[in-house]
Amino acid sequence: MEGLKILITGGPTREYIDRIRFITNRSSGKMATEMAKECLKRKAKVTFIYGKGYISPPEKIKLINVETTKQMLSAVLSEIKLWKYDIFISVAAPCDYQPIKIFPQKVPSILKKWKIELNPLPKIVSEARRIDSEIFIVGFKAEYKISKKELLKRAYQKLKKDKLNLIVANDVGKVQRGFESDTNEVYMVNSKKEISHISLSSKRKVAKRILDVVISQFSNH
Repeated sequence: MEGLKILITGGPTREYIDRIRFITNRSSGKMATEMAKECLKRKAKVTFIYGKGYISPPEKIKLINVETTKQMLSAVLSEIKLWKYDIFISVAAPCDYQPIKIFPQKVPSILKKWKIELNPLPKIVSEARRIDSEIFIVGFKAEYKISKKELLKRAYQKLKKDKLNLIVANDVGKVQRGFESDTNEVYMVNSKKEISHISLSSKRKVAKRILDVVISQFSNH
């Protein structure tokens, strides 16, 4: 991967309800951090756009810290416009929705009921594809306790909808897979519906295997 310019997103984002409360998810940033480390090991030039994960990012990496989904989106689009990246690996788990109203102060905890309306947020991979038709995009798709058949179906649907080159899918409802765990099991699907499976392994090993497939697919891109 020497000389390749790689853009990676990782970690969760936050969407604020008031000054101290926010919506987020269980993403830790482990998988993205391992992907970034492996890219650096292979001598790629890496930019890491990192949400509010609790895993320390690799040293000596170009790091852009963000908090909200819109901040992550803005950073991704800015980087893609400024620099000609070869590959964008979208590992992050950005929030899909944000509150319609963000209260400027802490909402008192005396309310008996509190209804919060949410609006959908833009899809980062979709927006990245819109402004760069050539960049090789690897998306990630997390689902919860569904069948393998349904997991692969939803992954392929996302790949086609967002015009991705490759998608990595996993079921975070299974033990030792996905969010906060040190291990993972994933399936990779490309535009030809070719499937690669990585059985339960450390996230470092999973990162290595994913990149092997990414480089193989990128070479034929």
